[in-house]
Amino acid sequence: MKRFDEYTTEEMAQCTEEELQNLIDLEIAFAGIKPVLPVSKTESKEKIEEIVKPTVEAYCCHGITFLNQEDAILFSNMKIKKQTYKYNIGGNYVYLQDYTQYDNKGVTKEFFYNEDDLEQVKNQLLNIKKIKDKINEQKKEFEKFVSDTEEIRETVYDYYDDAIEFMREVKNAQEIYNKYLSLASGDEKIAKKFMKDAYAANLEILHKIIGDQECEG
Repeated sequence: MKRFDEYTTEEMAQCTEEELQNLIDLEIAFAGIKPVLPVSKTESKEKIEEIVKPTVEAYCCHGITFLNQEDAILFSNMKIKKQTYKYNIGGNYVYLQDYTQYDNKGVTKEFFYNEDDLEQVKNQLLNIKKIKDKINEQKKEFEKFVSDTEEIRETVYDYYDDAIEFMREVKNAQEIYNKYLSLASGDEKIAKKFMKDAYAANLEILHKIIGDQECEG
């Protein structure tokens, strides 16, 4: 078992996302923080019971509901008037106006609940609320866990990013050294001198390319 800061730069740069997550989990364990799993959306949906469907078939027309379709059709063909008045004249002078509010809908079939079903609906709604409240508690707990472990995650990922950047610089330096070697017609001594001059301010990279002994020479 190695912690992330015990990895060499090369080892760290080669870590997969799964390996990085394992290193983060290890640091969380050392920090004594209890892991919290995220709430599964699929699991949340499965826990919530579907509300019982209304089963009473009825036919609606002009805001009136009929159990018999023929009655609704008959009613839809009636000439219906409604009492109304002119606001600028007053309510004492009532006249009849065509009732056209629902005319364009005709007869529509709809479903309603039996009164006896409503107790079951009420219990289902209460159960759904309890489940949703529990899920919200779990979400808040997970959000707190993410917040409490954010610094650990950032530290590990920063260490990884630094390793990636360092290995990129090593690769570039190796290409530069190869270029120097070509310019020096294969003379390693001259190529290494060029590297020492160019990388005098970055000895860590220089050591990776020409070796510790050469750097000290």
